Amino acid sequence: MVNKAGLEIKKYDVIIIGGGFSGLTLALGMGNLGLNVACLDKDEPKMQIDKSHDIRTVAISNGSSHVFERVGVWQKMVNRGCLIKKIEIIDDNMVKKLYFDSQEVKKSGFGWIIDNVFMREILQDSVKKHKNIDYIAPFGVEVIENTNELVKITGKNGEFLASTLLVGADGRQSFVRKVQKIRSFGWSYGQTALTCVIEHEKPHDNTAIEHFLPYGPFASVPMCAEKNGVYRSSIVWTLEKAAGTDLLSCSEERFNRALSEQMNRRFGNVRLIGKRQGFPLSFHHAYGYVATRTALIADAAHGIHPIAGQGLNLGMRDIGVLLDVLETALRNGQDIGSDTVLSCYQRKRLLDNTLMCVGTDVLNSVFRIEFTPFKRLRQWGVMAVGHVPPLKRALMRYAMGLSPFDR
Repeated sequence: MVNKAGLEIKKYDVIIIGGGFSGLTLALGMGNLGLNVACLDKDEPKMQIDKSHDIRTVAISNGSSHVFERVGVWQKMVNRGCLIKKIEIIDDNMVKKLYFDSQEVKKSGFGWIIDNVFMREILQDSVKKHKNIDYIAPFGVEVIENTNELVKITGKNGEFLASTLLVGADGRQSFVRKVQKIRSFGWSYGQTALTCVIEHEKPHDNTAIEHFLPYGPFASVPMCAEKNGVYRSSIVWTLEKAAGTDLLSCSEERFNRALSEQMNRRFGNVRLIGKRQGFPLSFHHAYGYVATRTALIADAAHGIHPIAGQGLNLGMRDIGVLLDVLETALRNGQDIGSDTVLSCYQRKRLLDNTLMCVGTDVLNSVFRIEFTPFKRLRQWGVMAVGHVPPLKRALMRYAMGLSPFDR
């Protein structure tokens, strides 16, 4: 296949732009369906597995683990994951707390906490070894051109690629979304998420803690202990911008002291491991997820507040549904880039994503309200959940990425 200038165009069934968690996972799933896939990313692969580049962890729900199992990488990941068995929820200065125990819904845990870099290493290695996938990085996309039958890609270094289907997995500032004129809306929260890893004296007992505060939630999630037995946890501390800037730049001694006070010395002495990182928090949601021969997944389609730790898991649900839709289309001999097929994907994902987007935005707003009567009513509501078993079980299953209504 050649272009108008007579230069060769390499043809694929699917081109995925974006080589993060979502793009690599989708590439594996599509490759397993027998599709010929190119996964493009603008960054050097080595940069994405540099621990100085990303110190974060990610929460993998039960539902997401099924997607990783489907694409063949879960057994490698879970060996380094720390199981979350319990969740503790506190609203500001409440004395009583809301507890979720996974055994109440007959599950071993709510999910797993896994190091970002470790996950990327596994995904990159698996993609590089897959016979149906070309992982091309770094690759800068210059032009995206639609035709009735193909999407054509021109690279910044003069490369020419084409595919039946294009998938945008290129994050919140998605180039694919902008070029394909898929409109979106969003706003800044005026908050910073400060992330770090700490070591502490007392065990975490596989418990995740979510402490809702007027300026944003403070979350501590359990990590696997070091080989020397030192207990570790990952922190996501939501702060107003000025406070976030201050704690990111202050001395380590002062930071450790502030962290100990925030945690009420629950884990005894705590100490920062490595560096701190800060990320501005914002919301966005695309009005639709598809265009001509194009689909958006994960952060390219929706970006939510980390208040419930569900950002990546929402993207994994996109991937699971898109793989189901494409598998059915292939079985029926349909064009995988057709409007019929892609509209099916959009229809199946739009409501679930919208509910999560609205839910996390409302939660963030509700827990920042300091009006005393409202605050008391809110705290009463939090405690009431613990006394309504069907509601409590439904919320626990939803946190696991499972249907709230299954038993």
